[in-house]
Amino acid sequence: METDIPEPDWAHFRSSVRDELLSRSIQRQSAVRRWTGWTIRPAAAWALSLFMAVGITTLTVLWKIDHRPQETTAPIQVRTETPEPVAEMIQDGGPERSLFGDVMSLGEEQQEQLRQMLESAQKGASLQ
Repeated sequence: METDIPEPDWAHFRSSVRDELLSRSIQRQSAVRRWTGWTIRPAAAWALSLFMAVGITTLTVLWKIDHRPQETTAPIQVRTETPEPVAEMIQDGGPERSLFGDVMSLGEEQQEQLRQMLESAQKGASLQ
């Protein structure tokens, strides 16, 4: 019974397996070329993607730093008037009334500067 089965041709079997594996590898390689248009090794692809991620992030941060609004500060003016004596402040109702009285006695230019300082203080508090 065992003598009736012919011995396979191992050389032909090896060559058919080799041909099949080669045809698969060629098909795989051409599919990559068709999709991307050019071949690139995996290490180069990783390096390129890492470079692009770091580069785009760095450019975004630098762009945000260059285009943020600059804060303008109004010049601080020192009052040259002599302050009210403490006794008069107490009789007038304390420092609160004195403060409001000072605000009411400001000129137009000084009122505008005070308004700008208060607005910039509010903007600074809202950013934090």
